[in-house]
Amino acid sequence: MDAAGGPAASLHEAAARISVHDGAARVELAAKTALAATVAGDTLRTLLAALRRVLKPAPVDTVTLRRTLADAVTAKGRYILE
Repeated sequence: MDAAGGPAASLHEAAARISVHDGAARVELAAKTALAATVAGDTLRTLLAALRRVLKPAPVDTVTLRRTLADAVTAKGRYILE
């Protein structure tokens, strides 16, 4: 990554945004599974509603970000996040 935050910085940012987005989805699924295994009925519905409020993710265009990373790898012909 160059000090000025040039093209390499944007690739790092794209990789980080993809990772955070995918990780948030895994956390949400694990939390829902844990809640469903421990409570039921109205309590479950209440806790799931609270979970939705806490984990309200902003939509991220991961398709475009992944294409950007793939294009950079293809252009460079090797690993790009160094």
